Amino acid sequence: MNPHLSFQNIEKQRDRFTLRIPDIEIRQGDLLGVIGNNGAGKSTMIQLILGLVQPTKGTIFRYTGEKVENVLHEWKKEVGFV
Repeated sequence: MNPHLSFQNIEKQRDRFTLRIPDIEIRQGDLLGVIGNNGAGKSTMIQLILGLVQPTKGTIFRYTGEKVENVLHEWKKEVGFV
């Protein structure tokens, strides 16, 4: 089964803070909990997944094998975010 989301060597630099996401694949039916202190990068991770911000380094692929940034208009139809 192909992953729904695949993070590959993701880094996002914001001022003096760098968010690093390890190589990870999320498959259909998986649950991913994101916890952390204020400023740990939880919101930034969601923004990266939604394509609202671009990673400084690395790539996020969606289940079709395409980069999230290349199919953002389709991705927004499938994902709800508040």
